[in-house]
Amino acid sequence: MTMTTEEKPASDGRGGWGFFKIPFRNSSGRGNAASSAATSPFPSSSSSTSSHLHNHHHHHHHHHQLGYNGPHGDGSGQNQNPTPSPSVSSVAKSFLPTKRRLKLDPSEKLYFPYEPGKQVRSAIKIKNTSKSHVAFKFQTTAPKSCFMRPPGAILAPGETIIATVFKFVEPPENNEKPMDQKSRVKFKIMSLKVKGPMDYVPELIKSLPGANRLIRHLNGHGVPMALASNSSRANIESKISYHQGWKDCFSVIIGSDEVSKGKPSPDLFLEAARKLNKDPGECLVIEDSVPGVLAGKAAGATVIAVPSLPKQTHLYTSADEVINSLLDLKPEKWANLSTKDYAEELVEHPSGVYFGWAGLATRGVFKMVMSIGWNPYFNNTEKTIEPWLLHDFTEDFYGEELCLIIVGYIRPEANFPSLESLVAKIHEDREVAEKALDLPSYAKFKDDPYLTK
Repeated sequence: MTMTTEEKPASDGRGGWGFFKIPFRNSSGRGNAASSAATSPFPSSSSSTSSHLHNHHHHHHHHHQLGYNGPHGDGSGQNQNPTPSPSVSSVAKSFLPTKRRLKLDPSEKLYFPYEPGKQVRSAIKIKNTSKSHVAFKFQTTAPKSCFMRPPGAILAPGETIIATVFKFVEPPENNEKPMDQKSRVKFKIMSLKVKGPMDYVPELIKSLPGANRLIRHLNGHGVPMALASNSSRANIESKISYHQGWKDCFSVIIGSDEVSKGKPSPDLFLEAARKLNKDPGECLVIEDSVPGVLAGKAAGATVIAVPSLPKQTHLYTSADEVINSLLDLKPEKWANLSTKDYAEELVEHPSGVYFGWAGLATRGVFKMVMSIGWNPYFNNTEKTIEPWLLHDFTEDFYGEELCLIIVGYIRPEANFPSLESLVAKIHEDREVAEKALDLPSYAKFKDDPYLTK
């Protein structure tokens, strides 16, 4: 069976979207379907190819190939991905680059196991083949189910990085035959030539929420810290240079180019412990990636996982503890430290419940409690901000400007078995916020001129 795929050039001139449907068939003739995306990090020219569908069935598992035509390589991908068992597969072309900045390996076929209802992954090697520094980042139309780690980086000429693409395979719905399922996920890798490692900062270099205050808190208490990353040493130092004071806080910095194997091998953490002159069993590893968690445990360290995307905690079960964000980390639990001065004003907000002050220019300033997140009980598809002003108003104030100052964090986002339990928790959050906002350290923000501007 042959199916034709179609691609369109991107309008921004920097990258392109690829999209197609992949039907799966088993030996009985019944199909399973999933959708994936073709990707190219380059400006594109329009082209088309055919996608070939092979009919196989093997232990009720299938692998599908995510195809994209890169500028180089034979597309076998056998050095970077496990060889798939005989199975249904599909290959799709992608945009041909007009400027060849990056080499992708595999260059044409990215394999994912077909496991409905599960998250699957595949590795890809990205190499900068140009004579300039190149920044790249991953973007998708389904950020809650499809992502890449790392999400982006700046590569020096000749530098290589291995990234992992994760995607969720949607199961068939409402007794629908998988062959008829029409879901569509799109993603792209965007690249940009830069003058050097220092002139492209954006979200590629953004730290985890709460990282800055945690680093400064531990450093202030004399806790030795090491930074161990799958990036090269030069790339690490380039990234942390954008965060004032970070480099001086770390006693040890190690890149994957300084050890035999990167994560999930324990080499990075073993070397970090050696340079800290500590036994790995005395070390606490904080990780947001699955390979990092596996590496930390293999090294014999205690590991805290901070999943960087929601609803992925099941992948981190080997960690000693899984927390919603670094804002939930309790230093005194792991390092016997005081929490004094650990209440720095929040500047980044992961999903959770917060409290603070709300200002209406014509009505005054009021206590408020606020949720940020996807509201799992109602299964929202978009992240929302929902403030609750703790005051009984006699009339509506639609259309009025609302100014908010967040001063504290109550708890991470949670799901509830019933609406009644959700409402009970909301009222409990209100009580916490009411009492906290009476404390001098939080009450002082009520007089901030921003609230009544």
